[in-house]
Amino acid sequence: VEQRNKLLRDEYERAREAHEFLEETWDRYKKDRREFEVDQKKKSPQGAVAPQPPAEELGAPPKRRYAMFTEATLEGVLKHNQHSPRGLIWLPNELTGFFRGLDQYHGGNGNDRSRILNAWDGKPVVILRGGDDDSRTIEIEHPFLNILGGLTPADLKEFRGRRDDGFFDRWLAYYPATPPMATFGAAEPARIDRWNEVMERLYGLGGEAVLWHDPNALTVREQWYADLRVEIDAMDRYDPMRSLSKFGKYWSRIALVLHLLRWAEGEFRESDRPIDGDTARATIRLLDYFRSTRLKVFTEMAASDDAAPPFVCRCAGSPHTGACREAKRRHAQKAKQLTTIKGDSSEGAR
Repeated sequence: VEQRNKLLRDEYERAREAHEFLEETWDRYKKDRREFEVDQKKKSPQGAVAPQPPAEELGAPPKRRYAMFTEATLEGVLKHNQHSPRGLIWLPNELTGFFRGLDQYHGGNGNDRSRILNAWDGKPVVILRGGDDDSRTIEIEHPFLNILGGLTPADLKEFRGRRDDGFFDRWLAYYPATPPMATFGAAEPARIDRWNEVMERLYGLGGEAVLWHDPNALTVREQWYADLRVEIDAMDRYDPMRSLSKFGKYWSRIALVLHLLRWAEGEFRESDRPIDGDTARATIRLLDYFRSTRLKVFTEMAASDDAAPPFVCRCAGSPHTGACREAKRRHAQKAKQLTTIKGDSSEGAR
């Protein structure tokens, strides 16, 4: 929490400085526009409408760019993503409020969820608005949005309601065995400085680059993906763990992150060198962790809320597999404990 708050404070300070610069730029723009209009009025016949200043003379109005934010509407996020091609990080304090806020301006019948799904796929976004003003149109060639937040196991039902739309399949869960204990005191200054250097190197990367796998990494990836496909094909049609199919896309994303972190740390000089076998194997280790946490999350989602028999499967009557079998076992244990506690007070309660 302390580290995230520090990042937010640093980002706020950068945004404040950028805002002051944009305010000055915007003031100059408005001043130049007023001078242009006054000059045109003097030249125009009495009663004639002064022409608009040419864009090439005054330039386009400045646009603010963001990197991180905590609250927003999805419409606002998309609007700013087109001016922030490097992407955005959404950091809601609680994911529960984030989920409930989707489609809040459309009576719960909007398309915020589908827009998030499309953004995850990285497909181009073009949103047309009514009127003759083209500035209302939103065009994003490469949408890029990260959403990071937390919630309690009891609130996983926020995912459960419409799980079949693939919304949860696109999330990666960090689910520790025990909640991390709060630590007091700042981290070592040398570590903070080193991490800042790594982040500055990453932030300094410019333009776009296409990265390839070297033969070793390609072999590792192809074998991993072939094994994953065999595992998924053997699952029941309704097994929620079939969502592991999304890990194919996550492979490339995680491998890219690890590769560039190794470059920023100074393991090699060229940021565009091919992804090697070490990065490929590290990617598999991370995906194996996210596989285990996904099973834990689905187990929580499948468990009955009231811990009372009979067990209600969340797979709509399909055969119990994976997470549902584990949830049924836990449910039976919890129901037995509940029955024993009630039986101590009266037979009627049993």
